[in-house]
Amino acid sequence: MAKSEEVPVEAAPEADLLAEVEFDFTRITARQVAEMLKDFKSGDIQGQAAIIARFCKTCPAAWGDPAQADTFYDLPWWGGAGFRALRDKFMTDFNDPGKN
Repeated sequence: MAKSEEVPVEAAPEADLLAEVEFDFTRITARQVAEMLKDFKSGDIQGQAAIIARFCKTCPAAWGDPAQADTFYDLPWWGGAGFRALRDKFMTDFNDPGKN
């Protein structure tokens, strides 16, 4: 019997990966907002990853643990599911009253 051919599994488009990311801002404090704004304004990527991890409830399983900053710090910078796109989603969701 011939070896069966592997059927290629099509990867989810990068934008679909971001759809799996959910944040919970229901208990964010004014102090945390100040820290977040400072890190985002200064360009402190490590600080931004830590803040994202603090408020991330879910992310794609392949990325890792959403409660760990390194999960996000290790993402590629560019791309539809890269750190920049994730950071943009974080700020968009943060500023959306329907998600808070």
